[in-house]
Amino acid sequence: MGLGRYPAFVRVDVPPEQIPVFQFHEVSTASLEPVLAFMANNEYDTLTGDEYYERIVGVSPRRDREVMLTFDDGYASLYTVAFPILKKFTEYCTNKSYLD
Repeated sequence: MGLGRYPAFVRVDVPPEQIPVFQFHEVSTASLEPVLAFMANNEYDTLTGDEYYERIVGVSPRRDREVMLTFDDGYASLYTVAFPILKKFTEYCTNKSYLD
């Protein structure tokens, strides 16, 4: 797969100049682990927030198979489910939470 060609769980055609961002909310092991296993087995790289920014502004060159994972809304499953799976596959993510 070259730039812009991504696995079946990507629901839209991503233009080659864009980096796919996968947005998660509440997750389970059954829903998240197969996605991260696929990425690891197919040599996808998850970007940190800083790396994503560097690619967007052109400070760092794009590489093939880069994606960004973001977990929104601060659900407990980020800590109880996602963190252990991310650690298992040595993947990165960002978290966006709102505090009232």
